[in-house]
Parts: sequence; structure tokens; C-alpha cells
Amino acid sequence: MAIKIVCDSTCDIDKAWTEANGVIITPLKVMFGTEEYADGVTLSKEQYYAKLSDGKVLPTTSQVTPSEFSDIFSRILAAGDEVLSISLASALSGTYQSAVFAKNALGSDRIYLFDSHAATCSLALVVRIAVQLRDAGLPAAEILARLESLRPKVRLCICLDTLRFLKLGGRLPASSAFIGELLNIKPILTLDEGKVVIMEKKRSLPKAFEWMAAKIKATGLNPEYPVCFGHSNSPQGLAAMAGYLSDNGVALPDPLTVIIGAVISTHTGPGAVGLAYIEQ
Repeated sequence: MAIKIVCDSTCDIDKAWTEANGVIITPLKVMFGTEEYADGVTLSKEQYYAKLSDGKVLPTTSQVTPSEFSDIFSRILAAGDEVLSISLASALSGTYQSAVFAKNALGSDRIYLFDSHAATCSLALVVRIAVQLRDAGLPAAEILARLESLRPKVRLCICLDTLRFLKLGGRLPASSAFIGELLNIKPILTLDEGKVVIMEKKRSLPKAFEWMAAKIKATGLNPEYPVCFGHSNSPQGLAAMAGYLSDNGVALPDPLTVIIGAVISTHTGPGAVGLAYIEQ
């Protein structure tokens, strides 16, 4: 009996990695006005950012439906395997609840569900750890228990390059955004129990990277686990952040890089860079 790991598209891991590691991806829907796309299927990251930069209105997303989960879970169960479904933070989407509905409808004890409280590179980190535990031969129930114990230690820091999208999303008044842009303010976002919050504001990205390195050193990064980088269409910005952290004594074990997708980039906009890790 194999364990099939299922995750939604907001983990932002590229198709080559998920296919190579046996992870099944369920796409959220992304809407630009009346146009609807399947995240990562009918809308690539490159197409997404082109549309994001052209428009004045933020895109919206819709959750994976219970019937979509039911179809996937049923195929896995029919093959005699177990399901480990890892979902985007329930505070950001109803996707986890859709998985709960599907499990209840199927009534199987071979379906294990995990609300990650994470998104983008922090969700990718959780998926990577689940894959490692599965490949080490742990049963699904124990993998779920390990993920639950690690959940409070998953950390995400995303440094923004622009305030425009916080303003468009209503998280920052227009007057504050205007002044912030004049002062070159770079907010640092995180997820707190799945909710997007601003941790800190610094004047310039180098100052944001300096704050981030100090925070990681103060609380500790567990080197037994990998890290995951994320960027919103800014590989050069990510290289600058990774270089700064590495040069300033922050260990970055076995990194994986993802491009931040539709759910989180509506808050960050292009140019953002981030890191997910497990705290000591």
C-alpha cells in the first residue's frame, strides 16, 4: 500500500519536481475579471505575471471543490493506496474544508488531511518534508503527526518590493502607501496561523534582508530540514537575498526555489522575495 501525497497548486512547486516525487497537484481557479483559468494548467506563472502587471484590478481565486477532491481520492483508494492531502491554510481558502467534505463523503479511514497554515514556499517546504518522511518509510498516520508537530515551527518571511498591491488589497491606506513609496519602505510579510500579517517595515531591501538575518539567528533555523525560497518574478532579487543571508552566517540547507503564485502575490505584487524554514 503506497502513500499518495496530494497538494493544491498554491505550493507553487514546478511540475517537474512534483511529478518526479509523486505529488498530485490540484489546481485552484484564478479569475481576471470574467476570465477563469486553472492555476498552473491553463495559466502559467509567466502568463499570470504578465496579466498582473497589465491590470489595475487584483485577480481572485476560488478553492478546489469537494467533487474534485472526491475524484482524486477515489482513484487513489481504488488502487489500494492511502491519501495524505496537504492543503493551503484554511484561513486563506476553503480548499481544506473541501477536502474534509470529500473525506466525509467517501467515509474512508485511509484518507489523512493536513491544514498546513501555509502557502507558497512555506507550503512547498511542508510538502518536501512529507515526501522525505514518506520516502523514509513512515506510515501516513505518523507523517501526519510529524507535520502537526512541526506546523508551529514553520516560518515564512517575504520581503516586498512595492506597496501597490497592499494598497489595492485594502491592507494599506493610499496615503500610507504613497508616503511609504517615497521613503522606499519595504514591508516584510509572514503568515500567522494562515493569516497574512506585516511583521516589519524597513527602508530598502538590504535593510529588510539585514532584519531577516538577525531574526533567523535570534530564533534559530533547524538545519535538519530543508529551506524553500520563493520569489514573485524576481530571480535577481532572490539571488541578492540568498547571497546576503549566506554571507551573514544563515545556513540554507538543501534549498528549493518556487515562483510565488496567485494567492500570495495578490498581496506581494512582483519583485517580492521570501524564505521558508523550520525554526529550532
